[in-house]
Amino acid sequence: MIRVSLVVGFKKSEIVYKDNIWFINELDDSLNKLVFDKDFKNFAIDKVSVDSQGQNIGISGAMSGITQNIDLEFNNVNLNSVTPIDSLRLNGKINGRVSVSRKG
Repeated sequence: MIRVSLVVGFKKSEIVYKDNIWFINELDDSLNKLVFDKDFKNFAIDKVSVDSQGQNIGISGAMSGITQNIDLEFNNVNLNSVTPIDSLRLNGKINGRVSVSRKG
């Protein structure tokens, strides 16, 4: 559990990535936030949502000491719109959840 010293919430914001407009917290709710301790050694990502034209990526997780957990949820995400390599063209959509954990 993180002792809260700093909470950064996201208002509805937009970014452009690979010619697509993506919205962070498109619903402008109070769930999209990062929580840090005063030493910036522990943090939590509390349900950050990124949306673009019917595509959604949800991000949540925590890092505390040597334990790290990150969860990504993909809903109807076009692979080509999120791959970082411009010379690589991937067709198809991704739906599902990826959980990454590290302890020790």
